[in-house]
Amino acid sequence: LPLRESRTGPPPCGIVPFRGMCLYFAPFCYLFDDIVEAYTVTVEFFCKYFCRLCTVTAEPGGVIELCRNFEDLLHTTSTEAAMHMEELGISPLDIAFPWIMFAFVGYLDVPQVRAARDTASTSHSAKGSDHAMQSEGTRAPAPVV
Repeated sequence: LPLRESRTGPPPCGIVPFRGMCLYFAPFCYLFDDIVEAYTVTVEFFCKYFCRLCTVTAEPGGVIELCRNFEDLLHTTSTEAAMHMEELGISPLDIAFPWIMFAFVGYLDVPQVRAARDTASTSHSAKGSDHAMQSEGTRAPAPVV
């Protein structure tokens, strides 16, 4: 493949590679004995969910929406804590963003991460469509193999 000119901005696929990206995949290593099955499920999960965490998009299910939901939930359920953090000059999202970005890997134990992923995939399946994670006419990027 020819080398592209260096440029600034996100790559053409929209997914910006970053340190720690392998954290998305590490928990899958504990679920499967067969490497092909682990790879297949990992790629499917990335294309369905994780690609939304590493692209800057306001589409439904994107990281911006998740951050907004976190802030709304915090202010609704823990108003005193949110106000106290604001008084101290601490942005709750500064603390929670890495948790959201890495889908809680490295912040929760492996069984808790699996439970969170089970909840996400079950919730998504129950809706009966991909609309919750993708806007109409938009597909998750295909994996580069």
